[in-house]
Amino acid sequence: MTSRDVPAMPPPAIKTSYPHSGVACASLRECPVDAEPAPRIAFSVTNDMAVLDPVRLRTRALLEAAGARARTVYDTELVLEEVLTNVIRHAFRDHGQHRIDIELAVGPDAVVLAFADDGEPFDPRAFPQRRAPSSIEEAEAGGLGLVLVRGVAQAIGYERRNDRNHLVIRVPLE
Repeated sequence: MTSRDVPAMPPPAIKTSYPHSGVACASLRECPVDAEPAPRIAFSVTNDMAVLDPVRLRTRALLEAAGARARTVYDTELVLEEVLTNVIRHAFRDHGQHRIDIELAVGPDAVVLAFADDGEPFDPRAFPQRRAPSSIEEAEAGGLGLVLVRGVAQAIGYERRNDRNHLVIRVPLE
């Protein structure tokens, strides 16, 4: 599967089964990743870049305690950092303080990350796939975060609900 072929997940608010879970749910909170209690963590942070490292470190600790392999830890941290950085830098026109909710659950075949914020509407699935540069000379600064996220994601779901962006990303366990 190429980064261009990332399947869309159903919107998080629609009652459906997430891939491989077999459980009907409306959000990550309602949706167990598997039948057994899954290792989970949740954060409510402000749109300040200073939150990035503490969130990343706690996420890494959860993944390592759950026995995730190094590649899964790397891919999950990549998605977490890219999405959170983009929300902090680009979602809020008023530059005021805003809350960003993040939930993460480790299942038997995937890590599921859910993000919610009250920033400008942004559905990452609606933007065309950008081609990765073939050389350093061809590369432009910025704008590759979505390419990277699509490259490691198994599925991406988005919905705008109650004036909030709701983004769910599945990262496969390696």
